[in-house]
Amino acid sequence: MVIQSGLACAFCTCYLLKGLVMYKPSYLVVVLSLFSFPVVSGVLDDFGKKIVQDIVKEAISEPKLTEDLKSSTENKSLDKLDASESDLWSEVRFQWGKYATSDNVSFIKHDVTCDGHTDYVAYRLNQDNPDGLFFDVLVVTLDSGEVASYGRSLAFDDSQSGLCKPIENPVVTVEIEHWDEGQLDAELGSWEGICTEAIRVDDGMCDSIRYFWLKGNDDTKLMFYRN
Repeated sequence: MVIQSGLACAFCTCYLLKGLVMYKPSYLVVVLSLFSFPVVSGVLDDFGKKIVQDIVKEAISEPKLTEDLKSSTENKSLDKLDASESDLWSEVRFQWGKYATSDNVSFIKHDVTCDGHTDYVAYRLNQDNPDGLFFDVLVVTLDSGEVASYGRSLAFDDSQSGLCKPIENPVVTVEIEHWDEGQLDAELGSWEGICTEAIRVDDGMCDSIRYFWLKGNDDTKLMFYRN
């Protein structure tokens, strides 16, 4: 009867040790004082010590697994700072309608907001606008972890803010152009929070149009520039 009670007490002590190593290691010294009881000490000398050692080793290894899991979760959280292709098409269809597809929409994957994370620049020739022919540009990014998109529509009207009227079907190209800070200051003056990655729109006839992302500007995210 004494042996059975000793074994039961030993097992209880072992699992209590496991819990304390995992959650309250500062209390471990208190529990270790249980080994001063003759019944527990006698049983552990012959049988329980190995169990205690195995359980303590197992318990000590578990926080490492928890840290690995935490690290994995943090990495997934960081991934959310990058816009994805699914974010792109979700915003394209929201902004331009369900008929905007990969058949009539092109895109560039690039950091155009200068936050160190992936953005998308979508563009298309819009022939469905009742006001005439337009060229649409859309930036899809993540703003504070939320998907956001900002667009501009350029008319083919020979204006300073538009594109040249095409003789036939228009051919418009879009590319990302890097500007250094000295070049920005010389061409645009001093702008706080302007991104150095310009979205260049070129119709092959008029001067190119460029859009620069303005960080921290809630009213105008895409700044228009034409020299």
